[in-house]
Amino acid sequence: MTRKRPELFERLGPHVHSTYVIDVTELPFVLRLRPDPDAPGLTAHRRTEQLDPDATIAGPFSALFDVMDGTADSDALFFSRDISISGNTEAAVCLRSALDDLEGSIIEDLVHMSGPLYAPLRFALTRLRKAKPGDQP
Repeated sequence: MTRKRPELFERLGPHVHSTYVIDVTELPFVLRLRPDPDAPGLTAHRRTEQLDPDATIAGPFSALFDVMDGTADSDALFFSRDISISGNTEAAVCLRSALDDLEGSIIEDLVHMSGPLYAPLRFALTRLRKAKPGDQP
């Protein structure tokens, strides 16, 4: 991702070394994101684990997926309280701005980089994009 989307890391500016917890509320775990271009990481952790993130972004899968896919207005989701932010809001806003400014979908990029998992992930992504509100993904 650092080679394919360097502009994402550039847009984070001083927050490129920040740690973010992404809390998909329906999941029994949280994701820890470090967008450091020299040592990027995305790891899953128990909810009870002490992670000390700079910012936490929480919300339902559908809302967070749409933000990552570039198909939702993250400001509208925040103000409607579908997504919540805690901790360093400046870091969270920088991440949101970096994602909003990307051409295309970062999820699409990840699917293309998945190697042998490309076909099943492409199928799943197509299903997720066609799902109606209230449908089970």
